[in-house]
Amino acid sequence: MEQKVEVDLAMAAYDDHLSGDVNVPGCAERHTALDATSSDCNGYQTTLEAAACSNAVTITDTLATLLTGWNTLIQDYDRITAEIRILEADRHREYSTLTIVQCLLGRVHELNGRPCDEETGEVENEMNVCEQQGSDLVVCNIEPDLCIIYPDPPPMPEPCANQAAWDIVGTYTYTERVYVYSGICLPVVQPYPCNPDFESQEYSGLPGYPQEPFNAQNPGCNAYPECNACTAMTPVPQPTLILMDGCATAGTAFAREVVGVGEGRTASVRCCSFSGDTCDSDHLPGGCQSDKTFAQAEELCDMNGERLCTEVEISSNLCCGTGCNFDSHQIWVSDGSASYSR
Repeated sequence: MEQKVEVDLAMAAYDDHLSGDVNVPGCAERHTALDATSSDCNGYQTTLEAAACSNAVTITDTLATLLTGWNTLIQDYDRITAEIRILEADRHREYSTLTIVQCLLGRVHELNGRPCDEETGEVENEMNVCEQQGSDLVVCNIEPDLCIIYPDPPPMPEPCANQAAWDIVGTYTYTERVYVYSGICLPVVQPYPCNPDFESQEYSGLPGYPQEPFNAQNPGCNAYPECNACTAMTPVPQPTLILMDGCATAGTAFAREVVGVGEGRTASVRCCSFSGDTCDSDHLPGGCQSDKTFAQAEELCDMNGERLCTEVEISSNLCCGTGCNFDSHQIWVSDGSASYSR
């Protein structure tokens, strides 16, 4: 009973302390104000973290969409260019053939219809002269309209130096600083919750708060809330292509490589039948084909009524010894995550 009296007295003294009647005037009001301000600040922190996360997700999604579209267009350009180059070569051959025919007709006219003397080899000589004329012909020098200029695709824009994407030249002002921008550039993903760079950027300058143990000289205070992680930020998978040794059991050995679509790598071409029982290296359009992009390789196989071989087919030595010395080359296979087959 005596202890209860002491407890009651202590509680009354504590109530007086909070109400300001004794020792610390207005303590309760200050705690109430602290709680209200802490609630406001916590709300600002939540809003900041949500906005930073949304910004990072938007930029990441935009870059992913750009990369996918860009790579698709580059591959389409390579594929269409390969088709046009083949058609252009056909036109050049036709022009050369017409030149030979014109040469022969001209010789007939010059001989005034007299038959060539076959016994002296005159026919063969006349044919050789005209065929040589067609062989020596440089079509682009004579008929430049039959020669197409193939511009290189534009390079991927560089990341923006000032973390802002603009498509015109000029200046803009931000936080009283003037920035100069020129041309198109890619937005850069800014720090987002709760990565170390974000916490360093946003929270490193905040004042500290008292830690336990609490006493009269170190009173308790409201701690900062935990950071809300940006769970929507996940790595963007990049489409990939595969290069491998043209024949694992012969020639120079090459390690299997997984490369990005946008790396611009080239390799030699081997094509397999759709049934998967034959491989072709030296009977493709134009003969042996090396130094081709993935899209060009697919197009060549497609034009030959075939397809790129799979890793399993190449590993089974299906293509070994099929020509062009490609047993010692890197070749494309069709097993990557990126495919442009039609």
